This record gives sequence, C-alpha cells and structure tokens, in this order.
Amino acid sequence: MSVICQGNRLMGSFEQAAPEELLQAFREFQRLSDSLSQSYAQLQRQVGALTEELARSRESHRAETSARLRLAQRLRQLLDALPAGVVVVDGRGEVSECNPAAVTLLGEPLKGEQWVQVVQRVVSAGETSDCDLLLPGGRVVNVTTQALGEEPGQIVLLQDVTETRRLQQQLERHRRLAAMGEMASSLAHQVRTPLSAAVLQLSNLQSVAGDADKVGRYAEKAKQRLHHLERLIDEMLLFAGGGKVVDPELVPLDELLARIPEALAREEAFRVVLENRSPGLELRANREALASALLNLALNACQACNGSGSLSITVERKEPDRVAVSFRDDGPGIDAAHTERIFEPFFTTRAGGTGLGLAVVQAVVTAHGGEVRCHSVPGEGASFIVELPLSEERGR
Repeated sequence: MSVICQGNRLMGSFEQAAPEELLQAFREFQRLSDSLSQSYAQLQRQVGALTEELARSRESHRAETSARLRLAQRLRQLLDALPAGVVVVDGRGEVSECNPAAVTLLGEPLKGEQWVQVVQRVVSAGETSDCDLLLPGGRVVNVTTQALGEEPGQIVLLQDVTETRRLQQQLERHRRLAAMGEMASSLAHQVRTPLSAAVLQLSNLQSVAGDADKVGRYAEKAKQRLHHLERLIDEMLLFAGGGKVVDPELVPLDELLARIPEALAREEAFRVVLENRSPGLELRANREALASALLNLALNACQACNGSGSLSITVERKEPDRVAVSFRDDGPGIDAAHTERIFEPFFTTRAGGTGLGLAVVQAVVTAHGGEVRCHSVPGEGASFIVELPLSEERGR
C-alpha cells in the first residue's frame, strides 16, 4: 500500500515538472552517454594497441630466446670441439662448467668439485713449473686464468704443451750443439793465443836466467796467460754444460755480492758502489757457478771502462718471490747493433775477448730459473739486470 502511494507521489512530481527541465535533463543524459561511448571507444583502441605491442614483444622475446639458445648451442659445440681444456670456476671455487678436453686432461670427477682440490689431486701425481703442470704419463699442461668480469669466478684454460716443450728442448739442444761446433772450430785459436804467449814468456826465462827482475816479469806474464787459459777453459765447460745447477744449496745473496768488491780491489781506478735495498735474501743455487756469473758481469763492466770508472750494483726485491740485481757502469755503452748479440757465444767487441763471458752468464742465470737483460745507450754506459727466484724456504 505504501509503495503505491510513493509511486503516485513520484508520478505527481513528474506531472508537476516543467517540459523544459525534462528536456534539459535528457540532453545532459545524452551528453554523458556520448562521452562514455567515446571513452569506451578510445579505451578499446588503447587495448588493441597494447595487445599488438604485447604480441610484438612476445615475438621479439621468442626470437631473442631462440637466438640465445642457438648461440649457447654453438658455444657448447665450440667448447666440445676445442682441443684445449676449459674450466669455469664459480665464486665459491667450484667447477661449474668444463669441456671434454678438460676432463681428458684432468680426469674425473671434475664438475661440481672444488678447483683447489682438483689441482691438488693433479699436482700430487706430478710437478709444477711456473704456469705448467706435469701430469701423470708425462704430459705437460700450461694453465692460464681469466676473471669472469663482473661475475665472481674465473675461466681456466688448459693447453697441452707437451709437444711444444719437447720441440723447445730439442731446439735448445740443437742450438747448443751448433754452438759447440762453433766452439770447437774456434777452440784452437782461443787456446793457442794465451798458450803461445805463455810458452814465449817461459822461453824468455831461459835467456835471462841470471837477471832476477826479468825472470820475475816473464814469470808473471806467463802466469797471467796461463790463468787466462784456465779461465777460458772454465767458461767453455760452463757453457757446454748449459750452466747446469749441480748440488744446489741455500746461498745468501749478500755473500755472493760481497765477493765482487774484493775481487776488484786491485783496480784502484775503478770504483764499485753496492746498494742493497733488500738485505738478507737467500737463493737456492750452485754457489760457485752463480758467484762466477755475477763476478763476470762486474769484470765485464771494469773491462768496458778500461779499468777507470765506476760500477753501481743495486739489489731490489721484486714481489712476491724474485730479486733483481742491476749492474750499471759509466763506460762507453754498447752500440744498438751489438746489444742483441752480446749474449751470443764467441761474439765480442773487445780485442783479446773470448766472447764466452756473457754467454756463460746467461746460461747460468737461466739454469737458476732467472733471466738477464741488457739496456744501453752509446756514451751513457750500460746496465745489466739479473732477475732470480728467491728460495722458498727463506726468501719470504
């Protein structure tokens, strides 16, 4: 009953409303309806555009994913085909990836293992030398590492250099045999000169038997020539043996260098200045062979200066386990054309020189795991730098 009454009142209100007000309300409703229709149409267009963009994005993503998969497959095929071993070590030190060549070289297990443990397993069966690993069976593997960039970890490259090392050793033997042949051809001349001089001086002794002063002079000259001959033979033997380290022992570097000023004490016009910036270092070496090589560099500087000048010897540790000994003289220097040849056997620019001194130095230093370099500017002296490994026991 109340509903009917309310309906009657509503109808009465509409009957009472003016026609203009109804028309205005209808127009407002129509305007709102048109606006909603336009908004809906615009929304439909945006939804359509977004749908198309999403479809294009999905297609592009599928294409990129497919390209990445193809690239990954190609990289995998490339790694599998590489003769060198490749090991990827993650930030935790575990082997996350490896190719078949790495498994062949290092054996299994490999993937998922700690890289340190893998190395220890391999080294326990062989030896290490610089960046080389000596594996069971005699294979030699060179190891190089490269960081992964922003990602923690590293890539380890393993190259089987067994044949390369064998060829290097064979080439070194051939080079030494060739040098030995050259040594044999020049041996007669090298030995004949001091020997003939000594024989001549001894012959002169017979003619001056009653003159004590002349006897003493001739005897001294004969002695010098015989000492020269003895040193020549020692150098030939050292070079022929390649400076091989026999019976190495723990040797204080200070002790070897202390011999140099003592040996050159007779050269009054030649000054030796020793600056040891890293005292107390020790080497595992053949004491006499290495001492002779270092003394040879000092004598070479003295001869280059004609016994009048100075030699500066500087000792400086090179981190973490090497030492550099520099010999710098203020002599005439070495011509650029000769710098590359001064370590060749029998090459000399000095009259009466054997041409073996620096060759022996290089052989001895190399046999001790070091290297020797020369830097010189004509007119500004010469520098010889010897780098040697420190003893593992006491060098640190």
